[in-house]
Amino acid sequence: MKRTIPPVTDLLTSKLQRLREEIAGLRRVVVAFSGGVDSSLVLKVASEGLHDDAHGVLAVSPSLPQSEKEEAVALARTIGAKLELIETLEVEDASYAANAPNRCFFCKDHVYAALRSHADTHGIPHVLDGMNADDSLDIRPGRAAAAKHGVRSPLHDLGFTKEEVRKAAKSLGLPLLSSPSELAIVSTSLCLKQAGRLLLDLARLVIELNEHRDL
Repeated sequence: MKRTIPPVTDLLTSKLQRLREEIAGLRRVVVAFSGGVDSSLVLKVASEGLHDDAHGVLAVSPSLPQSEKEEAVALARTIGAKLELIETLEVEDASYAANAPNRCFFCKDHVYAALRSHADTHGIPHVLDGMNADDSLDIRPGRAAAAKHGVRSPLHDLGFTKEEVRKAAKSLGLPLLSSPSELAIVSTSLCLKQAGRLLLDLARLVIELNEHRDL
């Protein structure tokens, strides 16, 4: 079912204007771009206000599906933003591969370190991400990585909720694609269903083997 996005309110219009002003005041920025609606809004506003002084950067690693990479590149092109792809190697980190509860920290640590390096190489003082105000309600180890590398979160700082981000994105003509976190939930759900079917098939096989022994 298609989701209906309510119209933009005066409060949201004010927030969006403050977002424009805050990003414009930074003069030169790197935006951690993932293709999700949050980082798309930040990149859209940054590229409109700063033009070539706004660098969108997409972290590419073996953990990023080719389809998501292509969608992100196409979206950046639609936005009219400058986008650069950088390689990250979090999958080679034993701490990331251990799949512990704080795995997100090690993933983001690699990503933000690469973005900070890119920014420093180009003499850009600020790195921005798409964290919104609702994200802070969850326990997100990746936020510790953002703090470690001095990554700023203008949507969060200005109090943009997830719903406000979607409204603002729609008002700027951005396609409302699923965010990477939402895609991850869908992917996880599919994997669990597949695992459930495999377990059911295995149980049936065990039952059949036991019945065969009883003959």
